[in-house]
Amino acid sequence: MEFQAEQKVLKAFKRIDFNGDGVIETNELTQVLKELDPSFTPTDISRIMRAADFNKDGQVKYEEFVGWIFGVAGGGLKDVGSEAFLQRLLSVEGDQQTQDDLFQKLQSQGACMIATVSIEEPDNLRMLTILKCMRALFAMTIWNDEVQLVKSDGNRFFIFAVTAGKALRAAFSMQILVAQLASWIGAVCPELGPLSSPASLKAGIHDGGVLLIEGDCFGDPVNVASKLGEDIGKFGEIMVSKSSALNENDEEMKALRASCKMESRQTEISGTTLDYFLTEAQNLDTVVVPIALPSAADVEAHVKEGGDHSAMETRELVILTTDMSGFTKLTKKVWHLALFEAGHEGPGHHASSHGESRWLESQV
Repeated sequence: MEFQAEQKVLKAFKRIDFNGDGVIETNELTQVLKELDPSFTPTDISRIMRAADFNKDGQVKYEEFVGWIFGVAGGGLKDVGSEAFLQRLLSVEGDQQTQDDLFQKLQSQGACMIATVSIEEPDNLRMLTILKCMRALFAMTIWNDEVQLVKSDGNRFFIFAVTAGKALRAAFSMQILVAQLASWIGAVCPELGPLSSPASLKAGIHDGGVLLIEGDCFGDPVNVASKLGEDIGKFGEIMVSKSSALNENDEEMKALRASCKMESRQTEISGTTLDYFLTEAQNLDTVVVPIALPSAADVEAHVKEGGDHSAMETRELVILTTDMSGFTKLTKKVWHLALFEAGHEGPGHHASSHGESRWLESQV
C-alpha cells in the first residue's frame, strides 16, 4: 500500500466522521471506500468491517480502523492520538535522515537461521502428514520467545532468534529431533508407520538487523543464512557465519564454542566471499537440554488447537506458476511501508535494544 493512499484514506474518514464518536458505521465506511475505489461491493465492505473489528464487539472504532490500515493490529493509537500519529508519518516523507533513523529503529537485532530437513517419501499425501507432524514437533519443543518460527515452506524453516547462540543451540536440538523422526513418526502416526530411511537436517545461521513482517523476513542475515544453509551446506551440516560465531557479545555462542568443533571455511558465491564455520557439537547431550518427544495425543491436541487438522484428500486441480519480475522494486516498497509503520510503536512493535523481535503485522 502506497503512503499517499494511506494518507488519503485517513483524510477521507476524518472528513466524513461528522459526529466525532470515533466509531465507524457501515455507511461511513461505505462512503470512504466508494470514494477511494467505486468497484468496492457491499460484500467487500462487509468483509473489511469484520476483518478490522479486532475486539469483535460489532463495531470498528476509528483507532482500530487506522491500526488495521497501517498494520498495527488496532492497538495503542489512543496513547498518542491519531492526529499526532499522522503528523509523525507525514514528517518522515522526503526526509532521508529521519527515514534512516527509523530504519535503524525498525530493525530487530538478532539472527536468522534457515534449516531444511531431508525426508525421503515418494507419496505426496503421506509427505503432507509427515510435514504436519514435524511442524507440530518443532512447535511443541523448539519455538519459544527467543527462537521463533517466521515461516515454513514444506520441509524448510525460516527462524528468527534473539542471538546466533540461541539459534545454534536450537539447531542442535532440531538435529536430535530429526535423528529420531523416522521412528517417532511411526509412533504418532501408526497408519503411516516409520519412515523408510532416517531424516537429516542442514542449517545456516547469520546475525544482524532483520526486518520481521508477519510470515516473512528480510535483510542481510536472511541472505547469508540462505547461502550457508541452502546453497553451501550439505545435509548433516550446520554452518555459522564467522562474524556470528566470533561475536564476543553473544555469551551463549561463546559457551557453545568451547563445546563444539568449528572448522573454518571460505566460499565464493554470487560474487561474495563468505567466511564461516562448519559447526559440530562434540557431544550433543552436553549442549542441549534433553527433549521429551510428544505423544500421539499431544500432537493431535496441538494440531486441533492450531486449526491445522483436516482430512487429506486427492483432487484434480490446475496449478499456475509464475516468475516474479521487479522483485527489487517490490522489496523497496516493503521497506518503504515498514518505515512509516515504525512511526507508531504499539503492542508487538517494540523498538528494543535487547534483540526482541518486532513483528509488523500487515493486513491488506
